[in-house]
Amino acid sequence: MLLFTLLSAEMAIVAPALAADGRVEGIVLFGDSPLPDVPVVLAGDHDVQAMTGPEGTFVIPAVPGTYALSVGGEGTAFTPVSVTLVEGQPVGLRITLDVNTGDATVTQVQAAAAAAADTWIRGTLYTASGQPLVGARVYISGLAAEASTDPKGAFEIAIPAGTWGVIAAAPGFGTRSVAVTTTVANAATVTLKLSPTAVPDTASSQRVDVVASPVNDGGAELLKERQDAVAVTDGIGAGQIARTGDSDTAGAARRVTGLTVIGGKYVYVRGLGDRYSATTLDGASLPSPEPERRVVPLDLFPTALIDSLVIQKTWTPDQSGEFSGGVVQIRSRRIPEAPVLSLSLSGAYASGTTFTTVQQGARGPTDWLGFGNASRALPDEVANSAGALKAAGRFSTDGYTADDLTAFGELFPNHWGLSDRLALPNLGVNFAIGNKFNVGGARVGALLGLAYGNAWDVEDGYENVYNSGANGLALSRETTYTEAKNTTRIGGMGSLGVEWGNAGDNVSSVTLLNHNSEAKATLYDTSEPSASGGTRNTAIDWQEQQLLSEQLQAQVTLGPIQVLPRYTFAVAGRLAPDHREYTYTQTDDGYAVSTIGSWNELRWETLSEASHDGGLSLRMPLRLGGGDGAVTAGAALSTRTRAGNTRRFMYGFRGTEGLNLTGSMEDLIVPENIGDDGDGSFLEIEEGTANSDDYTASQTVLAGFAMADIPWATRLRTLFGVRVEQSTQQVTTFETFDADLTPIATSLSTLDPLPVASVTLGVGPEGSTSSMQLRAGYSRTVSRPELRELSEVPFYEYRTGRLVVGNPDLQRAIIHNVDLRWEWYPSTGESVSVAMFGKQFEQPIESVIAVSAVSGSVSTLANAKSATNLGAEIDARKALIADFYVSGNVAVIASRVDLEGTDGNQTSSVRPLQGQSPYVANLVLGWDHAETKTVINAVYNVFGPRIVAVGTSGIPDTYEMPVHRVDLVVSQGFGKTFNVRLTGKNLLNWASRQKIGDQIASESREGWGVGVAIGAKL
Repeated sequence: MLLFTLLSAEMAIVAPALAADGRVEGIVLFGDSPLPDVPVVLAGDHDVQAMTGPEGTFVIPAVPGTYALSVGGEGTAFTPVSVTLVEGQPVGLRITLDVNTGDATVTQVQAAAAAAADTWIRGTLYTASGQPLVGARVYISGLAAEASTDPKGAFEIAIPAGTWGVIAAAPGFGTRSVAVTTTVANAATVTLKLSPTAVPDTASSQRVDVVASPVNDGGAELLKERQDAVAVTDGIGAGQIARTGDSDTAGAARRVTGLTVIGGKYVYVRGLGDRYSATTLDGASLPSPEPERRVVPLDLFPTALIDSLVIQKTWTPDQSGEFSGGVVQIRSRRIPEAPVLSLSLSGAYASGTTFTTVQQGARGPTDWLGFGNASRALPDEVANSAGALKAAGRFSTDGYTADDLTAFGELFPNHWGLSDRLALPNLGVNFAIGNKFNVGGARVGALLGLAYGNAWDVEDGYENVYNSGANGLALSRETTYTEAKNTTRIGGMGSLGVEWGNAGDNVSSVTLLNHNSEAKATLYDTSEPSASGGTRNTAIDWQEQQLLSEQLQAQVTLGPIQVLPRYTFAVAGRLAPDHREYTYTQTDDGYAVSTIGSWNELRWETLSEASHDGGLSLRMPLRLGGGDGAVTAGAALSTRTRAGNTRRFMYGFRGTEGLNLTGSMEDLIVPENIGDDGDGSFLEIEEGTANSDDYTASQTVLAGFAMADIPWATRLRTLFGVRVEQSTQQVTTFETFDADLTPIATSLSTLDPLPVASVTLGVGPEGSTSSMQLRAGYSRTVSRPELRELSEVPFYEYRTGRLVVGNPDLQRAIIHNVDLRWEWYPSTGESVSVAMFGKQFEQPIESVIAVSAVSGSVSTLANAKSATNLGAEIDARKALIADFYVSGNVAVIASRVDLEGTDGNQTSSVRPLQGQSPYVANLVLGWDHAETKTVINAVYNVFGPRIVAVGTSGIPDTYEMPVHRVDLVVSQGFGKTFNVRLTGKNLLNWASRQKIGDQIASESREGWGVGVAIGAKL
């Protein structure tokens, strides 16, 4: 943090020299470039020192008198300059160091405090992410004139006509300076952005000591944004994420009030799952690489590439109308205001995993990079086959001859077995480089970030399946398993931007590419009390997920109107090649290959989704008695198209005599056993691809919106608006090898007007309007079916293996949202809030269980009668004594869904929403010592029991039980360049359990881990 921020009331100051009204301010340049992080010293009766900020600027308060000013500290060639301070009359300096000789030229700007003010400088200060900066100080170089920004980040200062330097500073942020020329007839308008910064070291024994609030860790910027936003928001910034040690966005998300993360990647906002939530990247919607989900898995985003994670919990018309739980807004790292060059390396030990021998399937040469599809590709002859691999019938020529099938069967690689591998420590590498330059009057900036991670995880556990018996629940199957997983993440982000003028006009481009891979081998043994023996099963998986996003945004000021165009193209994909699964059955002599049903399977899956998201908004600033507001109107068009393809195969027995069923799979599935050579029993390849495995789907949403943010008075602000959306969804399921079979198509088209109204009222004692406020609002939003849910063609759900039948009669749900929140911001970086919310659902879409005479229990979708969701949230961030601080949040949520009339076979017709926890709590206890650069954080998280599987046929719902998690992060800085961070993850190693009634359905432990990260930045 720059020392000139000592002028802020948010800081505690210890300096005997600050008792009077003198001030030296200015800028230090190296050639034409600002020189940051150098000391500027006033030597006199009381030495006073400051450090230049990222823009090379400094401000030094001192008592009147004569001083010797020097730059660069002891040992430099700078010759001290005599400076005389007069009370109430600041001195402005411009110090330029020659790039070749190092000689300094000092230009003093004459004080003009007594000059008559005949014009104005007006402007607005923003954070780097574009939010108004409240409580910042603005100085006019050489004048006894200054101002503080209001709740909208605005300021105005009366000055004499002429050319002046405007210097802006704020606690926790850097500085910006700009030259401005005014005349009596033309006032000047400026727009400046400030970036967060850290407290620098000082060297003088009589130095000015600044004691900053330890919770001002980058979260202060988000708190200011939350305070000034028209919607209810919560979030976590990059600095806070570093304190918790989370490596991906999913881990960071569970620290936010009211959020839970399911399966390590799917976020639930206020107890509502992905059906009621959305994920955006820099404001644009994203396609999903998940087969049955619309939401983007958050573990796809390394935290090293994001600036912050903001959850918007109340709706505004500039957002998609598919909203209820909230919008997860991922913000990528922005173009820096100062040079950035950083590199960090991390390693971690995981208990029960690291340095153990694990079993994995066949490896490819590029698996370590996360790209293994090429080595597992479906053989070309099979991929390009004219039809499904099946034998020609007696009365049909549709199929292949026995010789053809033999040839096909021999094409599949014979790598069914597992091999031992050593699980090495988890590894992470992050790199970033960027800068901003002045080019021809414009400011051009660029940033490149790269991230790589490789991690191992071994999980041992068991699962039990129960049936409804005469005396309650009866155990029907027991499963014990060991799962070894190797995950590789590669991410890259590039930003390029140009700014010009003083109105904040700009054009920017952000490109993001994230690629995750997962190699997994699962060994699981099952037994049934009613059966004589059990089974031994092996599953080998490789999966790749990728997301590529290219975004263009601009702001152009035309008179009083801001024109805001945007466009994003994104592609998401999932590849799951060469999945292999096979079963051995227990016999009297050991285990033998199962000859019953689908004893083995080979599967290749592909999924691709592309989206186009464009829009144009016109924003007209509106300034009334309460500050700055705006009237905004615009239009948006988004489209997404999805295609999925699956090929399934197995080797079928044509007799078993002479085949060694007790040996390995590699010894069984060999060319001499494939195809009929007249010697007896043999194996023959069969294709099991279903007519539901191939489909295409699309959605188009055309929208128009208008909203007015009106500051009626200092303590009263309202938002009114409406959005109208026309949505068309279509899904087509087809048979890959039967062109004559008519595809099954289903569509849904809706037109929805969606209004919103909210009010923000300053409360508490007079004069506290910037720190305490009450929000209340109402909105009407929708929830539409996921694309494949509209198809009546049965398909197998990838996550559960359950047969799912869509419902072409599904209708979109209507949600009425009501919110109330009290907020208090006692000082910079501190806050307390209490919120209550309620949601009423009309025709919510819910999963119900039906019974098929052919397939048994199947899952389908239906519009339930109604549902409600009520909750309360408490959030606090507070500095304590002696560099200690605490932050925490608790959300309590109650929901109820009424399934009467849906004709399902579920046990409960009235139950909580699936996946909703009745409570979620987070707590952070920290110690932050600025002088030693030591930060210690203990982080706690817990969620309440939530339904993970809906019970059927009298069997209760399955609940995931609470898991208490404690993490510890210790960070130590060394100078301005190096930092070492130690992490302890999941130190309690709490068991993860699922229960059916009073019976345990499954149990596993994640294991604890310790890690170290070493970082350097210049």
